[in-house]
Amino acid sequence: ERNINYTLSLILKDLLEKEGAKVFLTRPEISSQLPLYQRRNACVSYNPDIIISMHNNAVPQNMDPTIYNGYSSYYYNPQAQKLAELINNNFSKNFTFRNHGLYCNNLYIPRITEAITVLVEPFFIIDPEQETLLNDKIYQNKVATSILEGIFDFIKEYSE
Repeated sequence: ERNINYTLSLILKDLLEKEGAKVFLTRPEISSQLPLYQRRNACVSYNPDIIISMHNNAVPQNMDPTIYNGYSSYYYNPQAQKLAELINNNFSKNFTFRNHGLYCNNLYIPRITEAITVLVEPFFIIDPEQETLLNDKIYQNKVATSILEGIFDFIKEYSE
């Protein structure tokens, strides 16, 4: 998961920078490690407007991966709900996998209040079909483009 999340983050970074955004990564290199408890301070130090935390889901032991698979988006603060929803909507437009849902959840990164923060789970990496797609450049670009379009939709809707 670590490698694919890093790859997806780099693709999204490239797409955002082509649109004029200033983008920072908490892991500037694939080998970089930043403990979870240090990520908040790293994120806040960039003074961001939006934080996207890139992940891919797994199924807990004894759960059926044919039921628990697909994409989802997580938020904690109400101001981030719409961005999470718009990203999830764009996953729906670009993928035929199950919409696993939009969740308000008390996860560490989405609790960052200094920015609009969303944690995305584009696929379930434990599902063999979805894992294969996560390693396919076309699908990697579709994931990053879905997030980019969600951000653009959010900016258009809330820029005033």
